[in-house]
Amino acid sequence: MKTLSIVYDNPVDFKNFIADKNITDTNLLVQIFAGTLNETEILTVINIIEASLPNSVIIGTTTAGEIYGENICSNSIV
Repeated sequence: MKTLSIVYDNPVDFKNFIADKNITDTNLLVQIFAGTLNETEILTVINIIEASLPNSVIIGTTTAGEIYGENICSNSIV
């Protein structure tokens, strides 16, 4: 099992992350932790995942603090 994390900043950086990590697994779980309630931004992330990783299963939740490595973020998408 492999775990990768990213704090979403923009569509270009997110697409580059997926390409740079060469994610080709067919059994893939993507977890979205959203500290923002910006529906447009969350749907953008989901659409990129669905287009780039069509075999993935996506689950998500809202949070009051998103953990990224050793950092705790606020109002972000991890």
